[in-house]
Amino acid sequence: PPPRSLLRVDLRPEAGVAVTLDALDAGGHPLVSAPGQPGEAIAIPNLAIAPGPTYLRVRAASGEAPPGGYRLVAHLAAFDVGAEIEPNGSAALATELAPGGEAVGYLGWRRDQDWYRLPTAGLAEGSVLSVDLDPVPGVAAALQLYGADTHKLTEAHGRKGERVVLRDVRFPPGDAQVFLVVRADSDWSADARYNVRPRADLPKPGAEAEPNDDPGHAQTVGDGVVIGYLGRGDVDVFRYVTDAPAVLDVELTPPEHASVKLEILRADGTLVARTEGGRHGAIRLANLAIPGGPIFVRLAGGRGSANPDDPYHLTVSSHPSGPAAEPAPPEAPP
Repeated sequence: PPPRSLLRVDLRPEAGVAVTLDALDAGGHPLVSAPGQPGEAIAIPNLAIAPGPTYLRVRAASGEAPPGGYRLVAHLAAFDVGAEIEPNGSAALATELAPGGEAVGYLGWRRDQDWYRLPTAGLAEGSVLSVDLDPVPGVAAALQLYGADTHKLTEAHGRKGERVVLRDVRFPPGDAQVFLVVRADSDWSADARYNVRPRADLPKPGAEAEPNDDPGHAQTVGDGVVIGYLGRGDVDVFRYVTDAPAVLDVELTPPEHASVKLEILRADGTLVARTEGGRHGAIRLANLAIPGGPIFVRLAGGRGSANPDDPYHLTVSSHPSGPAAEPAPPEAPP
């Protein structure tokens, strides 16, 4: 059952003093550990209170830390239904959150991470998961998705104060649950809360689906148009197969106000062609001679470029090779 009350603990050391704040259960086992930098205030904003005593421990961050004082304040608050509670820093302690629901939580200290368990029972076969994480001012956050055996499926990162999105991630077949992790990449806030919203839908025809970040997980496509999304740091790889040597044409319309790197790779990983651009329209790689068998189309956001809300449109087609086709240069200019 959810706790009736939560404990908030604020610790402010003197200038130059680096400390770590630990919360321990009745047996002295660590529940939460919040590290700090010299002179940095630390907080545990939402610790669940269980029957019996809870211990708070303040310790020097290192054996070489200079001596100094600190001020420790603790107070109880009512439990907020739908709120994330600590400890939940591992799969074993994950908070249950159903697709279609919403959770509110804190990235309350440096490198804080909150685990949520998303059950898959009742979802339509072939469903994909999308997740939206609202920005926390001054905090760079990340979203990670793990399978039932806690192997990482995919992740997305944002800059400070930036919204983070996962789009259309395939559920591993047979998994009764997946784990969603909200993590602080840099900085933290014990006062501003995040909102995270997972939802499950059936994939749209012709849509890209994660994870597809490398050739080993590439999504197979044929002639036609694929619609997908590129968040910050995301890579999408598609597998295209011909029965014999052919001539390949690829056109990409990037997301609005974003540039994209487009690469064509052979099955052994060697580069066929590369180009980058798109802020001012579509980019193309045309008349590329390719061998029979699989080739890979790799998309990645340009440096400093990201638009997770507007889709790209990738068009791939080929025709039998003939005298007019010539091998593509190793690199095509943007």
